[in-house]
Amino acid sequence: MEPLRLSLGGLRDKLENILLSEGMSLSELERASLSVELLPGRDNYCCNCSVVLALNEGTEVSYGVNYLGQQVAPNISLQDRRP
Repeated sequence: MEPLRLSLGGLRDKLENILLSEGMSLSELERASLSVELLPGRDNYCCNCSVVLALNEGTEVSYGVNYLGQQVAPNISLQDRRP
């Protein structure tokens, strides 16, 4: 469990640094979701990454990239489905 705890802490720190570089803070987030989709027939480096940030003000921001850094459709399973 220790490697997982340390990895999650590293992801949180990275998210906080990215938000700070954009003039935001963790306190402005309701939720941050990350998805890493491994591509069949490729090595573990080749994946699609999606992120959804749900802001306290009710706005959701989503973005997806592939292993080449090209924009792709974000993983819709990360989006909020509350009525």
